Amino acid sequence: MLHAASSTDPASGVARQMAVEQAAAEQLGLDWKVRFFVPPGTVGEVCVEARAPARDRIAFKREYYAWLEREMRSRDVLVLRYLRYDLFQYRFVRSASKPLFLVHHTLEGPQIVQEGGRAAWAKLRLDDALVRRCHARADGMIAVTGEIADYERARGARPSASCTYPNGITYDDCPVGGTLEAGETPEFLFVASRFVEWHGLDLIVEAARRTRAPFRLHVVGELIGDQDAALAADPRFVAHGPASLDVVEALAARCILGLSSFALHRKEMRQACTLKVREYLRAGLPVYAGHADVFGVSMRWYRHGECEFERMIEYSRECSGTSRAQVSGEARPWIDKAPLLARLDRWIDERVQMTGTNKS
Repeated sequence: MLHAASSTDPASGVARQMAVEQAAAEQLGLDWKVRFFVPPGTVGEVCVEARAPARDRIAFKREYYAWLEREMRSRDVLVLRYLRYDLFQYRFVRSASKPLFLVHHTLEGPQIVQEGGRAAWAKLRLDDALVRRCHARADGMIAVTGEIADYERARGARPSASCTYPNGITYDDCPVGGTLEAGETPEFLFVASRFVEWHGLDLIVEAARRTRAPFRLHVVGELIGDQDAALAADPRFVAHGPASLDVVEALAARCILGLSSFALHRKEMRQACTLKVREYLRAGLPVYAGHADVFGVSMRWYRHGECEFERMIEYSRECSGTSRAQVSGEARPWIDKAPLLARLDRWIDERVQMTGTNKS
């Protein structure tokens, strides 16, 4: 099995998620190779560096698909992260000689529109046409949430079968210690690599203006625009900027809740399964967010609610007194990458055996 993705502007979250998947495959003893095709100079455990620079997108794409052609010769099945409005991708999918599955991580149409530009609507129409043609040739669709799978089908993708494969995280033997304590001034943690529009940091600032309730919110990550000034205007916010893993872990150990995105509606999404939520939970930190996740009703350490600090404080009181080890342990069945990958591997095996697919 080869799971491949490519990007001329590789996001650290994608690289981390793919590295977690490779580690899970090795833990399970699967012959599952995960690779992220990236521009020269990009460092990562699963990265394959191109020779072409990021600015030469055509050369980069040609090199990526030539690399895939070579890799395909020694692999039985290909799993590819879907790339928007990519004609090179369609040509590769159409001629692939091995069973091939496409993975979707977002609602591509709304993302294209949100990015804007004069060519946005042309890109959207092209992607709508290509996604139908790609799935007509692929052997199945994999989506990180049910909402994304429904969206792809609604816009015309007709895969022969689909599977939900949420993001996950590695569980190791490192113990999680301590007890959650709300105290008189509960402390919350909000982490992002960069606080873009759909994180909804502006909505959190507005929510703070509506209440005098005591709290302390640690904001970790790159701030953009006037976000720094907005946080500085309220002493209940502490802006740390980008921080090392050690700093984030130290902050998590003193906080009672981790906050996730509150403005996914700006991407026309209601559901997500972000890596950050899983990192919070692995560390024994309950999560409050403005969107649904893939968890069932029995997962009590994730609260989907309105962006109101009174609601967050109320939830923190409910969690107070619970051991962080309990939170981490009870979240594990939902977020541990190894069983999630094992389920996907079984599904792909069943699909290939059921259809008897052999394109070679």
